[in-house]
Amino acid sequence: MNQNSTANNQTPQDGSKPVEFKPSNYTDKLALEVATALGEPKKIPLYRMVCENRSEEIVRRALTGALSTPKDKVKKTRSAIFFFLLNKYANEQK
Repeated sequence: MNQNSTANNQTPQDGSKPVEFKPSNYTDKLALEVATALGEPKKIPLYRMVCENRSEEIVRRALTGALSTPKDKVKKTRSAIFFFLLNKYANEQK
């Protein structure tokens, strides 16, 4: 995806036409699922990198944990909780 591309047909800031992200493999699909669930579709490249480097089990456990955290317990963002849990679960496997 180039710099002017956006996910989910959001209008780019430079006024060009948006480009829809189309997953081409399972890693892309998982990254899109995570980014969408966390409300950060513009960060698909970041989540794609995460999905390439972590097992699907760890990614899904972290996502489930982040999404199930009660709203009043979220101090920063759900994505911060996701990354915290992702690292916690990855270190537990070592």
